[in-house]
Amino acid sequence: MGTREQKDPVTLADSGSRTYQYRIDSDGLWFCEGNPVTDEHLLSILSGSLFYRGKELFLRCEGEVHPVLPDDAPLVVRSLDITEDGTGEPAAVTLILNDGRHSSILPDTLTISHANVLYCLSTPKKFRTRFSKQAYYHLTRYLKQDPTTGDFFFLIHGRVHIIRQEES
Repeated sequence: MGTREQKDPVTLADSGSRTYQYRIDSDGLWFCEGNPVTDEHLLSILSGSLFYRGKELFLRCEGEVHPVLPDDAPLVVRSLDITEDGTGEPAAVTLILNDGRHSSILPDTLTISHANVLYCLSTPKKFRTRFSKQAYYHLTRYLKQDPTTGDFFFLIHGRVHIIRQEES
């Protein structure tokens, strides 16, 4: 039984095919070689093929690997689907991402930057995800503050989830 050669996924683009440069702006808009990617189906394919190699972000598409430069986070929460319990508190929060995917919130991963931008981890790959202003303001309707510690938190499905301040 032969062994299958494992290729480094980052070097696949160097095998004679052209390497395209992708960028994701802070609003979650994609660009390829400076041109906007507007086709929703293509955006879904590209976004779903993202992966990290160390701290660098890449996408794998049809056997080719291309670098992706996010201005901030690779995913953006465009809106939220919040199901409330009988008391008006969130029982479930679903993130609707810039690529059309839906992802359950991982509330223990909520962080706030020094610039007051809200982030969490999302998707099975646990990508850092930035909240759009619209999604952020929607979620803040459920924001609470502990009068003793001053910590901000959300009560989701009866559990307290503190929003951690990001480190510099």
